[in-house]
Amino acid sequence: MFNKKPIAAAVIAAAFAVPGPSFAEEASSPHSLTGNLTFTTDYVFRGVTQTFEQPAIQGGFDYAHSSGVYLGTWGSNVSGLQFTDGSMEWDFYGGWTKSFGDFGLNVGALYYYYPGANLGTESYDTAELLVGGSWKWFSVKLYYSLTDFFGLNTTTGGSDSSDGSTYIDLSASYPLPQGFTVGAHYGRQTVEGAPTGVDLDYSDYKLSVSKDFQGFLLALAYTDTDIESVNYAPITNSKGETVQPGDSRVLLSVTKTF
Repeated sequence: MFNKKPIAAAVIAAAFAVPGPSFAEEASSPHSLTGNLTFTTDYVFRGVTQTFEQPAIQGGFDYAHSSGVYLGTWGSNVSGLQFTDGSMEWDFYGGWTKSFGDFGLNVGALYYYYPGANLGTESYDTAELLVGGSWKWFSVKLYYSLTDFFGLNTTTGGSDSSDGSTYIDLSASYPLPQGFTVGAHYGRQTVEGAPTGVDLDYSDYKLSVSKDFQGFLLALAYTDTDIESVNYAPITNSKGETVQPGDSRVLLSVTKTF
């Protein structure tokens, strides 16, 4: 039976223009640049741990133009047990976003880069397209892989190329009094080119609550998946603990945007 290493992915940051200072009748700057820094107890994305229950330091920068064009980069440490000979995920993304009253549209592309890491003779590096929409507190996003999905192809045990793999993200985020926000998420990952007789598709779920403390966002989240361990092998982490990558877990994080 095929035991594929956990699927990695990164978080895309949606960039929005922030008005600059106004001088007399001079128009606000159409440009904005923001940064973010996060400390989290575990890096989990699409329901799968990327650091095997070890802490992660993450951060990035986002540029946005008033036209809706955005560009950004984001990085995090990852586990070398999962990304052989690697320790870092470095993402690049760009696109266009626009609001129409309560509705929003987001079209973009992402590239996930893992310096020095390789799955056998193949690279984990992956490119995806993104199309998303939103209405008030709800959003839906579709990610479509343009390349082999994190190194999976016939050379690394797959039945075919894994380009065309997709991920659907359904999310809701509702603001509460006193700076609290509650969130819910459902995701569905489909993987093309899986080994014959092996189903690598899965769903993930997330519930979260966050609060802003004078510019610091503190978040508590619960995540889970329906991943079967026979297809996504447990791995022993640096503490000697056996970790199933898709198991339920509780995360605590703090983020500062500047």
